[in-house]
Amino acid sequence: MKAILQFWQWKKLRVLLPILLFAWSFAVLVGYPVSVHLQKPGTGLHEEWKRVDALLRQQPDNPDYLTDMGWILYQMGRLREANNHAKKAIAAANDHIGANYLYGLVQMDLKQYSEAENAFQFVVQKTGESGEGAVLAHYGLGLVAKEKKEYSLAVQHFEKAKQLAPQFGVLEMELGMAYQELGEKQKALVAFQHAVQLSPVLETLINIE
Repeated sequence: MKAILQFWQWKKLRVLLPILLFAWSFAVLVGYPVSVHLQKPGTGLHEEWKRVDALLRQQPDNPDYLTDMGWILYQMGRLREANNHAKKAIAAANDHIGANYLYGLVQMDLKQYSEAENAFQFVVQKTGESGEGAVLAHYGLGLVAKEKKEYSLAVQHFEKAKQLAPQFGVLEMELGMAYQELGEKQKALVAFQHAVQLSPVLETLINIE
């Protein structure tokens, strides 16, 4: 048996995954005010950009609104602008978990891996190793390690995140990809199968033969 991952489809969806984890960790569990576009899933990004832009005109230093705009820009692929909004949010409230997490993601996509690691480690420090933020942080650290081709380290971080959030197929998917790069085919297969069990939508990304 083997698992064939549809990497091109995974790359298209990947930008949404950190946002879903962010929504779960902070909106559902700790009541963090998540971006308005997540609260109104039927609304387009452009409309939400206009909504948050209007809020920022009234309160330009509000860290929540700055973070919201950063998430919207991140989804649009406008990384430099997303980065600027995350930095402004951190300047307004340096312990803002959402802004620091967003900053880490943007820095990772900009290939500024040390900056990304520092941001994710900051989230762990602020929320604790057993806190909901640790799921986000270890997921992010795992992504950075994978980008740096440090697959053993990526496995460690994804495993830690999975221990805290075992219900997420996304984490199993990333774990499987890391195991696959290490040549651990059986472990990769188990992770991919578990990912599909947890999130059937992921079945479109994997062919298990």
